Amino acid sequence: MAELFHITLGFYSPSLNLKDLFTTEQFVQQIDILPTLNELFDLGPIPKNHLSRSLLQPGKKSVAFYSDHVWDIVGDVPDLQNSLKATQQYFSDAMVDNRLYYPPLR
Repeated sequence: MAELFHITLGFYSPSLNLKDLFTTEQFVQQIDILPTLNELFDLGPIPKNHLSRSLLQPGKKSVAFYSDHVWDIVGDVPDLQNSLKATQQYFSDAMVDNRLYYPPLR
């Protein structure tokens, strides 16, 4: 089982009351930062990445880990094992097609 880490992530805006927008009780990844900033500041359309979501969007989330050739998953989705299989497939296909990360905005 993967260990859970608690890492502080801060957002600041002089014009928005961000405290009321976020919950601290959710699974998140660093890849969630771009969609969150996009939603906060309306940066324009970005391609969908199925491994991420805006932290302003409610819902369940899973976070997959890959280390030493072993996959693991944590989260609050109902079926973690199927979620892990879907994440593995998405990650593998994206690596082969070189489309895992967000392409530059045009």
